[in-house]
Amino acid sequence: MFYSDSSSFTLRCALRTLRGCPVGATRNRQPAANAADRSNNASNRNDLPMPLPTSTRSLPMELIRKFLFSPTVSILPLPGHREKWISGLGGAIGIALTFLVSHQVLGNQFALLVVASMGASAVLLYAAPHSVFSSPWAVIGGHVVSALSGVLVALFVPDPLIATPLAVGCAITAMYYLNCIHPPGGATAFVAVMGGPAIRALGFGYAIFPIMLNASIMVAVAVVFNRLLRSRQEAHVREVEAH
Repeated sequence: MFYSDSSSFTLRCALRTLRGCPVGATRNRQPAANAADRSNNASNRNDLPMPLPTSTRSLPMELIRKFLFSPTVSILPLPGHREKWISGLGGAIGIALTFLVSHQVLGNQFALLVVASMGASAVLLYAAPHSVFSSPWAVIGGHVVSALSGVLVALFVPDPLIATPLAVGCAITAMYYLNCIHPPGGATAFVAVMGGPAIRALGFGYAIFPIMLNASIMVAVAVVFNRLLRSRQEAHVREVEAH
């Protein structure tokens, strides 16, 4: 009987040792330790910031805020006042010359349609001369390829509802393959289909005169004005291109 009691005591001691309890500790102390741990964990959780309730967070507004006020907008440097005014003056002169050429070829009504795509090119050429979309090949090649795509689609697709999106899509694909992507070229392809009888009567000549001539004038004026800006904008261009 004494042997069995000793064995039981030894076994209980071994189990308590494996559990990390002192040999002489009683079972009443373990809940107290657990309670202390729970109290410490609760105090640590109280130190952490509580998440906002779902009802107070607006996901659409957060997305709009990030889109409108992206950090890259404030990081990119802006040119000085002199460069801004010269860019605006260059764009005005370039559009004036292209409108004069288009007016001589198409008349006042249809010249407005052609100059519209050149107006978009003016923003790139004079406000963002460092962009890959503003290179001479991108501007001239993009407009000419888009004009040819629009005229070609208009010849084989009589329905303008089908021809217009098809012309713009073909122009984008052609600019990709020829490495002359110029976003305003989409408007040039659009006008080739929807520009009316005066533009359709030009046929493929629309791509040469007035489109290629206008694009060449825009690039020539941009080169002159950007040379004036280059000494002031070199640091600005390097920082923008680094992003």
